[in-house]
Amino acid sequence: MSSDLRHDFAERLRDVQLARARLANLTLAELLDRLPLEAARACGLERAVLEHVRRGRFERAPSEVIGRRRPLLVRDGVGAPAELLGCTSFVVAPLVHANRPIAMLYGDRPGGPPLDEFDRDLLCTFASAAASVLHVATLSAVARSRAM
Repeated sequence: MSSDLRHDFAERLRDVQLARARLANLTLAELLDRLPLEAARACGLERAVLEHVRRGRFERAPSEVIGRRRPLLVRDGVGAPAELLGCTSFVVAPLVHANRPIAMLYGDRPGGPPLDEFDRDLLCTFASAAASVLHVATLSAVARSRAM
């Protein structure tokens, strides 16, 4: 890995850590609203979209991401994820808790440099951090609702 790539990687990892810190104390509603914005900013993407589980299923996520619980770089996508973003090149990473995907995070950069494996892996790193924050926020929301 070249010195420039190591510097960019270290800088982006720091951005992911800062984003996690900004998300850590938000309510569940605030977190769901801010998470895509923080993902895009931290990962150098133009846009990010969070997809939630609906009736125990994902409506748009590629089956490869769900089954393997691994991120994916899509260069010539078609179907629901491409329609969601309005483009054919994107990265997607699952937010996983207790070995179960709880959300999917999609990102793209239509006006910038082409996405690559670095972008995929960085979004995966962000998704891992976001999954723990989302789990804690969900537990807090449930606890608050039960206390009322």
